[in-house]
Amino acid sequence: MAIRHRSVAVALPAPARPARWPSARTRETLGGIGLLAPTVLLLLGLVLYPFFYAIWLAFSDKTVGSPGQFVGLRNFVYVLRWPQFSTAVWNTVVFTVSAVAIKLVLGMAVALVLNQQIRGRNFFRAFLLLPWAMPAFVVYLVWRWLYDPLSGLINYALIDLGLIASPIPFLSDRSTAMISVIVAHVWRNFPFYAISFLAGMQTISQELYDAAQVDGASRVQQFRHVTLPGLYHVMCC
Repeated sequence: MAIRHRSVAVALPAPARPARWPSARTRETLGGIGLLAPTVLLLLGLVLYPFFYAIWLAFSDKTVGSPGQFVGLRNFVYVLRWPQFSTAVWNTVVFTVSAVAIKLVLGMAVALVLNQQIRGRNFFRAFLLLPWAMPAFVVYLVWRWLYDPLSGLINYALIDLGLIASPIPFLSDRSTAMISVIVAHVWRNFPFYAISFLAGMQTISQELYDAAQVDGASRVQQFRHVTLPGLYHVMCC
């Protein structure tokens, strides 16, 4: 009797493919790092290094031409004992609060006007950006000339109108220096507030104003309950 043997095929494992390096994900990560590296280095050189270097200077007695040594809190003690320090702090508070409040109110008023259907609205919107688009040093040089007691246009105009008898030293008199600086600063920066508020008003749905009018809300009530809540994200940012 013949015995038949069946051959059994054994599947051999397929040879592993050599892994490609770097992989697609690794190349994408390296590419992103390469794109971000110049910006990171720029920030490190222009922001972080000056920031920490300024902190070190605050705790040292470094002067021009000398390396300086660590002195701890001696500089801060000297500043706090400086007689004019409290006056400088008070002037900073007055300037900041006054300038921000005026820019907020004036910018809101201008934005409300330019948000209406008035003639030449696009021209006035573009013209509004002129003070803010000008370089700051040009603006302040112009205002310095306007305030000049000898050749300033403001003194000339006030004298010609008979409002004053002699020129006013706007920037050298303590009674007028603060308000003069605030006026120049507000004129330079309030257009940014106005354009920001105007852009925020454009995002408020007209249906909200229509519903408020149907409910009998006045203009003041519409501003309080529709416009201001719609500009919350603009004012808080």
